[in-house]
Amino acid sequence: MLFSVAVQSANPPVKSSGGFTLGKGIIALWLLLWSLATIALDVAVLVAVSQTMLTWNYPVAKGTISQSELRRNAGETGDKVVAEVKYLFQVGDRKIAGSRVSFFDVVRIRPRAAEQLIKSLPVGKSVDVYFSPAEPSNCALDRSLGGRPLFLGLLLMPLNLVMVAGWRFAVRAQRGSRNSMIQPDGNRWIARRLHGSPLAVALIVAGVITLVAIILLSPSDASDNLAAMSIVWGALIGIPTIAYWKTSAAIRKDLPIFIADNDSRTLIWPLTAEDGSEQTTPAAQIRRVEIVEQSSPMPERASELSYLLSVTYVTDEGQITTQRVFETANDSDAEELASFLDDWTGLGQFREEPDLIDS
Repeated sequence: MLFSVAVQSANPPVKSSGGFTLGKGIIALWLLLWSLATIALDVAVLVAVSQTMLTWNYPVAKGTISQSELRRNAGETGDKVVAEVKYLFQVGDRKIAGSRVSFFDVVRIRPRAAEQLIKSLPVGKSVDVYFSPAEPSNCALDRSLGGRPLFLGLLLMPLNLVMVAGWRFAVRAQRGSRNSMIQPDGNRWIARRLHGSPLAVALIVAGVITLVAIILLSPSDASDNLAAMSIVWGALIGIPTIAYWKTSAAIRKDLPIFIADNDSRTLIWPLTAEDGSEQTTPAAQIRRVEIVEQSSPMPERASELSYLLSVTYVTDEGQITTQRVFETANDSDAEELASFLDDWTGLGQFREEPDLIDS
């Protein structure tokens, strides 16, 4: 495979996105609907937190539990146990019926928590009711936060991770950098052997921690414990951050295959890792990018192929020189790098120059 190249393009290569297709439209619609639903749930949790905090300044009235029972609702996945609690209280001459225990009533659909709630609120028990002065029917029995909002946030974390990963995928696909060895870095492009994404690693680590935490905490009372949930969220934030930093450090430490600088229009590639020397060649002097396929010199591994990416250029003294840039066993990696250089250097075709050919 031979990529013949030449000069004069001042812009970085733009990869085609393939145009709009029905499949892309369906994926985009799904991502939009998923994001709207996820954001709506996130907002609902934030609203519940804010409403709970408002009750800290609400007046208190004495009330009495009028109903306290477990209700079982049949569903496709089995019976669901829901706690039904109602209470009566009086504000001035007005008698009011309430049913909200807290603004985090998700506790009612967790069987164990629902049973404990019913036991703690038997019929006839006197309770404190926190109510809004402007609208007394806006009331609750419990105005504590504890670990509940953190646990709800944990339950929503997989939805948020999918949303972030989806938009990241969409943006990278639009930029043409998805799964690419070549990534933009300011006004230059850097090709690396290690081309994983630190953000993708962090998202995967966060997803694993989230799923493990949900499985372990859902059946226990620790999900309502602020200290326990704080530890979980500390791990959920800290470990992915470390993973992101470690991945970024490993990528930065890895010697680049080459750097295509758009400002100076030069191609730079390291010659050795030991002494830090590098080759710098103006794009205007590059004549050819070539991939050479070769077999392993070992007889027992003769069927294994490797691909050598080399650049032919004209030196400042006018000599034509070929320099090996990269060797890989993956033909698609070699083709990607060669195709990039073919675009970046400009013409995308061999430009015959008699003086160079004759020499």
